[in-house]
Amino acid sequence: MTYHQYQSFLDAINHCALECQASAETQSTDLIEYASLCRDCADLCWICAATLMNRGPRFVALIAQACADLADVCARECEKYSDDRLQKCAIACEQVVFEYRQIAGFLFLQEKSKVSPSRQNSSRCFAAALGN
Repeated sequence: MTYHQYQSFLDAINHCALECQASAETQSTDLIEYASLCRDCADLCWICAATLMNRGPRFVALIAQACADLADVCARECEKYSDDRLQKCAIACEQVVFEYRQIAGFLFLQEKSKVSPSRQNSSRCFAAALGN
């Protein structure tokens, strides 16, 4: 997958990071936990974008999944409030989740193909030990 194939996801995570950051900065002190969640989401979006743009696909699947998971949590939290800024944040977070789902299958197939056979065997042993 080339940089251009990630473009929609990159656009979504950059927009989400900006909305989350703005939301965190404009909230009152009574919503400190919420503001912290928005900051965490923004930070992880920036990390994901940097990884995609600068390091290529290695571990991108895991970072992108974490980014989408946190964006989903942040969206659910933002939706609880009627504030326009928080609603914009929720929409931006939901877009990350949507775009991630568009590329997720490819990301994990690409990552799996890079794992050595001995590593795959050790992963299976670990999963068996956990009862999976």
